[in-house]
Amino acid sequence: MRYKLIVFDIDGTLTDNPNPWLTIHHYLSTWKDLTEKYKEVFLKGEITYEEFCKLEVMHWKGADVAEIEKLFLNLKTPANLFFVLKEFKKIGLRLVAISSGVQFIAEALKLKQIFDDIFFNEIEVKGGVLTGEVKVNVSNKVVVLDEYLKKEGVNYKEVIVIGDGNNDVGILKKAGLGIAFCPKSKSVRRAAEFEVTDFDYREILAYIKKHLNFSLQATKI
Repeated sequence: MRYKLIVFDIDGTLTDNPNPWLTIHHYLSTWKDLTEKYKEVFLKGEITYEEFCKLEVMHWKGADVAEIEKLFLNLKTPANLFFVLKEFKKIGLRLVAISSGVQFIAEALKLKQIFDDIFFNEIEVKGGVLTGEVKVNVSNKVVVLDEYLKKEGVNYKEVIVIGDGNNDVGILKKAGLGIAFCPKSKSVRRAAEFEVTDFDYREILAYIKKHLNFSLQATKI
């Protein structure tokens, strides 16, 4: 079966920033001794991820969005990333990104110009300032991808997933091909078929092209 699309995490996979939530918290000084406690409650299972996000963001009310956007202007991306993304498009693969982060990294990298579909959580902005509200579109990546593939008529066996964090484990396990990119934990490594430790996409391109060739040969047989 030939692969039809590649699903990417964004934070830590397409950039060196692993957590835009924390980037904003640290800038606004709203993490330590304030919203950090919400994470503890969430990890205990006492609130949902959506509730956790909303509790965090309410402390950002009134922040200047222009100042927040500046935090993401000098993002470091993996070597050869954009070249490799173009190569994926050339060989007919659709590109999808799913992030449990917020919109600012995707906007800074202009990912909508490259990717076919992107999913992330949206911080509400009105009149140039953050309202303290958030639309949580991604609380569980498996649920988001399940719904997307059903809508598009694509089987998990036809999907490649590239991720680095624990919230990517579920979709890495379900994918036809899972790639751990600079993985943050052993769980991510175990969930993937292939691991890349260099912050460079060349190895990913070579590995995927190799698998595509095997897939095409198997189809001919």
